[in-house]
Order: sequence, then C-alpha cells, then structure tokens
Amino acid sequence: MNGSRKHKMKEWWYRYRYPELIATAVFLLFNLLPFRREIDEVHFSFLITSVEYISYYSVVLIMAFRSNQIFKLRDRVIIVFSGLAMEFGPAILFDLLVVRPMSIYASSLYFDSSFMSIVLGSLFADVVFYTLTICSFEAWVKPTRLDRLLSAE
Repeated sequence: MNGSRKHKMKEWWYRYRYPELIATAVFLLFNLLPFRREIDEVHFSFLITSVEYISYYSVVLIMAFRSNQIFKLRDRVIIVFSGLAMEFGPAILFDLLVVRPMSIYASSLYFDSSFMSIVLGSLFADVVFYTLTICSFEAWVKPTRLDRLLSAE
C-alpha cells in the first residue's frame, strides 16, 4: 500500500471511527432487547436501521459542531449542515431506503440466527455506505471546505 493510500485510510478511520463505534454498540445492544423477538424481520430491519442512524448522526453532529467552534452559531449551523448534506446525503438516501433494510432482510432469509443475519447484512450495507460517503467527501466536501469560504469573509 503506497503512502498516499495509507494516509487516506488513516484519514477516513479518524473521521468515521467514533460515529461507527457508537452506532455499532447501540446496534448490538438493541439486538439484545427482549421485544426483538416480537417483531417480524422486515419491520425490525427498518427499526434497527433507524436506531443505528440516530446514534451515528448524533455523534457526527456533535463532532462537527465541536470542530467549528471558532465561528458564530449561525455560521456554524450553515457549515455543519451543508457539509454533512454534501458528504452523507447521497449515501444516506441510498443506504436508508434501499441497501441496509434489504441487505438485513435478505441475510435473514439465508441464516437461521437472526443476530448473525442482522450483523452480516449490516456489514454489507456499511461497505456500500462508506464507499458512497468517502466518494462524496473526496469529490465535494474536501475540495470546497465551506469553513474556508466562510473564514475568508
């Protein structure tokens, strides 16, 4: 692996590690709750996706607001939400509406263990999600860096 690619992998790891670790912990704990067995696989796929998204983006928002403290609140809101929309927008829509629920549901058809099927389906969805997110970050967010634009004013 050359230095540039290694540097990119490290950058992405530092950028996405805390939201992913928290979302994974919530995801795993949510699977252990007693009511889990009372919900059919289709509804549980959408429910677990929603819980995972709420925990993931809560951490992302906290991190984004903390990293932009030098700006006034109004500018911080503009920077954070426009940056997150560019970085995560396409990936969120595709992942939330198509990939994650379908991969969790499809894996539940192939594995007897519902826990294992949810984990494997979620892992597959994460690969698709991060591929789209990293492409968005590298193509739109990183080159524009809205905080540079606002600080120039």
